[in-house]
Amino acid sequence: MLTATATATAPRSLRPPAQLAGRLFAGNASDDGTWTLHVLSDSGSATLLVTRSRRALAEAMLRDAFPGHLVRADLVDALTAEWEPPDGGFVLPADLVAGWALRWALDH
Repeated sequence: MLTATATATAPRSLRPPAQLAGRLFAGNASDDGTWTLHVLSDSGSATLLVTRSRRALAEAMLRDAFPGHLVRADLVDALTAEWEPPDGGFVLPADLVAGWALRWALDH
């Protein structure tokens, strides 16, 4: 006889997928090579990170795109290797970052 037990857990606070579509990552580079990463959404904007590291930029975008989930180091490394921010600044849709990450995960 097989029995199943269910345990109640507190719901995780995850952003619904529909809200991901309206999010943008905007990065601004200063003359000394420091990047400021902002997230823009319908509810406002926030600074996610100030760094000189491309890897830290990639990790911050992935963590924001997948809140509450583990972001693997090899995924961060792959995004860092695949994408180089252009001089001066960039704007990337969060759903583009998430879609790239999911495609990479399926391929690897």
